[in-house]
Amino acid sequence: TIGIEKKQKRTMKEYRNRIAQIYKWWELHYEEYYENGTRPLSKKEKDDEEKFHHNNTRDIIYSGLNVRMVKAFLSSKKKKRIEADGTVTLTSFSTIKKYNEAIKWGSRQAEQDLPPGYHTEMSAFLQSYNEEVRQAQKEDCPVSSKKEPEPAQKECHTDEQVPMASSIPLSSWEIPDLHTETKEAIGTFKNDVGEAISKVVNAKLASKEEVNILVLKNFLNDMKRDIIQKLECITVVNNDDVPMDWLAPVPEPTVTVLNAGPFQFTYQGKVWCVPESFQFPAKINRLDGWRRWLQGAIHFDGTKQWWIKPYRKLCHSDLHSAQLKNAFTIEWKPIFTKMMEAPGLEIPTELKDIDEAFVQSSFETATGYLKSCFSFIFKASEEKVDAYTIGTWSSKISYNSVKKHGTAEDIARLPPPIARNKSRLDSNPGKRGRDMTWHRAEEAPANLKKHRITQEATKADIVWHLP
Repeated sequence: TIGIEKKQKRTMKEYRNRIAQIYKWWELHYEEYYENGTRPLSKKEKDDEEKFHHNNTRDIIYSGLNVRMVKAFLSSKKKKRIEADGTVTLTSFSTIKKYNEAIKWGSRQAEQDLPPGYHTEMSAFLQSYNEEVRQAQKEDCPVSSKKEPEPAQKECHTDEQVPMASSIPLSSWEIPDLHTETKEAIGTFKNDVGEAISKVVNAKLASKEEVNILVLKNFLNDMKRDIIQKLECITVVNNDDVPMDWLAPVPEPTVTVLNAGPFQFTYQGKVWCVPESFQFPAKINRLDGWRRWLQGAIHFDGTKQWWIKPYRKLCHSDLHSAQLKNAFTIEWKPIFTKMMEAPGLEIPTELKDIDEAFVQSSFETATGYLKSCFSFIFKASEEKVDAYTIGTWSSKISYNSVKKHGTAEDIARLPPPIARNKSRLDSNPGKRGRDMTWHRAEEAPANLKKHRITQEATKADIVWHLP
């Protein structure tokens, strides 16, 4: 089991390294997206050894991840190296695929769902590159080995190397790689058999000067291969007039995020500032909700991406269904309105001034305020508190919940009750509930009507109660 655990840790460290490679590449080539598509790590996240951040300082914001930016990075990774003679060595499909696996793992660690359509587009991209690698292998073009070593994080705690015992079975981390390699080998074998049969049939047809679709397809493929080989053999003279960086792979263009105006969408006979497909995210944690409350969020509507204004600026008239209005009123407003009451917390009026650093710092300030007002909530384990959704938070800070579960200090900080949360006893002390009992006739309230009171004779007392 020691070997299995070591294998798992090494895999997670490689995932973090791959994620770091992605956002550092964005920093060099797409600085604006780097600023908005990643976030700095908090001290708590850096200190959490189970997150394996090590020396990393940032992480991707997975909930708003632009798949085209990921595809741009992977496109730059396709060419492993270019030899002096112009020969291009492609990166193995297994290596490219692991970057996608790292992103999916990172989103699970951050408890953020990847945007709709990410998996479909990435699957199509990987399938296309897999075919590209297979075609290169058939044409005897060099492809890097799948077993090339990956950069690993340095061990901070110990340099001791624990060998894996040969008697320990393969862990579940190794099985997917073996399954993928076996599947690829079977697929290659099938293609080779099919190609051999096609060659025999086509040769027979060609000998009779006959042409079918396969013969024509092979002829066109040969032409395509010849053209590509000739293009790759062209040399470029390096001089002052020809910059060498133009040879770098050109990433795919990013999709423009459109700003949703106050009268942007028309449906149900009205104009709206949110598309008809807009929904509040389900089971979102407090930090991600706070980020949307302050900054807004990207909403995917078909093939378009819309920037929805900060949720704190939404109102009932902006929401097109009762479900949205209830979610906003019951789940979102109570907790985040309370957090905005934190002493010393001022929200900038300009959206450009609310960056990720402000989101993190203001979240810490507001959390400290919640601890002072609702200390009973934080008596649970830190892991459990962090897992609370915003709906749970709004329920726990309600007046009646604090009155029932809060400490004496928490109850003392409550504001005076309003009509909605004032109990019957608070509004009319003389009115008793149906479960109240008086043991003597003179103890019964005088304002109760006689016909609503029954009496039970005992030796010493008369018991008065409501039926």
